[in-house]
Amino acid sequence: MILQYLWERHLFWSLLATFLFIVSILFGFFVILDYTMHTHDFFSGHALRVSQLFLYYTFHLATQVDLLLPFSFLIASLKTIFSLNEQGMLVALLSSGISMRRILRPFLLLAFLCTLCIYVNYEIFLPKGFTFLKQFRKEHMKSPTKRRSHGDIHVLFFARSIENTL
Repeated sequence: MILQYLWERHLFWSLLATFLFIVSILFGFFVILDYTMHTHDFFSGHALRVSQLFLYYTFHLATQVDLLLPFSFLIASLKTIFSLNEQGMLVALLSSGISMRRILRPFLLLAFLCTLCIYVNYEIFLPKGFTFLKQFRKEHMKSPTKRRSHGDIHVLFFARSIENTL
């Protein structure tokens, strides 16, 4: 059994709780920002159901998993190690004769689970996600308007007029 001691289970569940909290906070920020940017697009065209919006953000999460999980794992690991050090547990574990290799076992288990999630995501969810997102954007979002090319020219003329006055 991998997590046979109480301190290993405590360390793993503490690490996992912090990891899931960070993943949910980061993705929650992304959803809020993306929703505020695309609210007009979502409700200007066809009627959009909540289930479609949920699928849109679920598949959008699938496209961001390869960045989100390692970053969250890094922050959760640092937070857990710092809290162990602050409470004196790390020194107590090392002074009781437990090797650093044994202490890092819960961290390696979560790292393996993150790697497995990323692999499953690439094989199963990501291909479906790209096709769904492409179809969703075609149906519910406006195509980006073409920007006027003379916008930069006005800036240049403005800069030249300032140079001439000086």
